[in-house]
Amino acid sequence: MRFNAPFWYACQLVALLLVAVEVTSKSATGSRALVVLDAELPRHHFSQFFGSLEKDLDLQLTFRQPKDEKPALTEYGENNFDHLLLLAPSAKSLSADLSPQALVSYLKAGGNILFGLSPHLAESYRDLAREFSIEFEPRGSRVVDHFSSLRGAENDTSLLLDSASTAAVADIASIFSSARPGVLQVPNAIAHRLGSNPLAFPLIRPATTSYSRDPSADASGAVLAGSAEDAAIVSAFQLRESSSRAVWSGSVDIFSDASWKDGSRRSSRDGTIDTKQTINKEVALSIMSWVTQTTGVVKVAGTSHSRVRSGPEDLREDYEETIGEDGKEVQRMYRVKDHVTFNIDLVEYRSGQGWSPASKHLDLQVSLVMLDPFITTTLRALDAPVSIAPSSKLAYLSKSQQTTTPASTRYTATFQLPDRHGVFTFKVDWARHGWSYIATRDTAPVRPFNSDEHPRGLSAAWPYVTGGFSTLAAFTLFVILWVTSVEKAGSRKSRSGSKEE
Repeated sequence: MRFNAPFWYACQLVALLLVAVEVTSKSATGSRALVVLDAELPRHHFSQFFGSLEKDLDLQLTFRQPKDEKPALTEYGENNFDHLLLLAPSAKSLSADLSPQALVSYLKAGGNILFGLSPHLAESYRDLAREFSIEFEPRGSRVVDHFSSLRGAENDTSLLLDSASTAAVADIASIFSSARPGVLQVPNAIAHRLGSNPLAFPLIRPATTSYSRDPSADASGAVLAGSAEDAAIVSAFQLRESSSRAVWSGSVDIFSDASWKDGSRRSSRDGTIDTKQTINKEVALSIMSWVTQTTGVVKVAGTSHSRVRSGPEDLREDYEETIGEDGKEVQRMYRVKDHVTFNIDLVEYRSGQGWSPASKHLDLQVSLVMLDPFITTTLRALDAPVSIAPSSKLAYLSKSQQTTTPASTRYTATFQLPDRHGVFTFKVDWARHGWSYIATRDTAPVRPFNSDEHPRGLSAAWPYVTGGFSTLAAFTLFVILWVTSVEKAGSRKSRSGSKEE
């Protein structure tokens, strides 16, 4: 076969370009995004939002309508797009690749979804939301606030949420770290209730002075008060297995140009809120950064555990621990009451930098489990002050080497194994709102002491040893007294005479 040099160099160039795009991508999962936009929502009404997604988040947007079949979201079991922006709240019918079952499969396969809804949402969204432990208010309902709404808005349904004085925006640093305090305009929002599923959590709540009802219907009957603990306008959901993310926004107009407009004075009905600029852009980009996995993404680079040795001469048999070809200890088995060091290396995805060492302020814990947890202790970054002694494997490293492993941050903990043999599991299960979930399992057997490993002169055996020697001494004394005792002669004659009679 003849070697084609130009073709080979072209392939190498394409490969390098793909690697460069992957490294500089601002999203951990990719930059391909499909925008499904309802015909009733013109694209130019969201021009600033789409422009910011392309400029600030480097997303490659592809547009289509709800009933279009091309471009398909998934084909042959593979995702054609990394993210989906479903901004078609009133669409009564969707294409086959946007059915509720297909969307759930898309999430499980690693995709991320933003649902932009309105008070006129279709029933298909309501049924799909129940799969995420979210229950929307009846069709036509809106969040109404007579105290904090845009002056001149019809029925007081254009909300103004002051994040500085209320808890409207969730205090989640990994999501809203870049959002400044200010006023958030939320027009035409439908509220929903969050169920007991711990994977769902609120991002934007209604004000305590608001309530939900249909302005065109009778005001009597039960309403959802804004002060309810389970009430929300924008909520998030993150899958446990794949850490795929979904955001349910009860107001698609929160992303519109009208809400992002600057320079026009906005004031609330009672005049207590007066601002020239809203924070809709900051909040919307923070939400999109999270849902596209640009922020709050951590993963495990590796885990290890080893026995703490008292010195270089503290060695055991090869069936318990050996030194691998790479010079690292390979721990196969532990003994009860051993001191063990557990390490977990974490990396965090940062926009434009790729995978880099994770934050050193995560509240991680490790549990030693055999059916039930026997020990649960805190994991600390190695450069943080700790009072425990490091393992022997780390003791021979320099201080800079002990701080972090290459391109990762190492969290560590040292503890003593319980006086119980069996098969134990080192378990790390970390779930915090706004961060990717971390779940690791490392199994290790723990054996009892061998017959030649027990210390001599156990204090617990002293009562038994004392009992044995005292019994022996008492028996010896009894024998001596029995042998040395002499019977009197008169007593013998009297007994012999009684026998003759």
